[in-house]
Amino acid sequence: MDKSTIIQLVVCLGGIGSIVAGILYFLSFDSYMKDTDRRVEESEEKSLKTKNSIDFKKNHMALQEAIVVCGRF
Repeated sequence: MDKSTIIQLVVCLGGIGSIVAGILYFLSFDSYMKDTDRRVEESEEKSLKTKNSIDFKKNHMALQEAIVVCGRF
């Protein structure tokens, strides 16, 4: 084997390796997107729960005030 054959073999193996790495990266991207979607859904749920909690507290306080006002009559 001379130098040029070894260099061509190394370049060929490097090309095959980069193609395999690209395919593996592409296949792993789907699970990354699913994980990202899950995090977005969790943060939306958390903000919705917080908003509902605040609305509940406002409604509860309004109900207490109404009871106090009705109790005075």
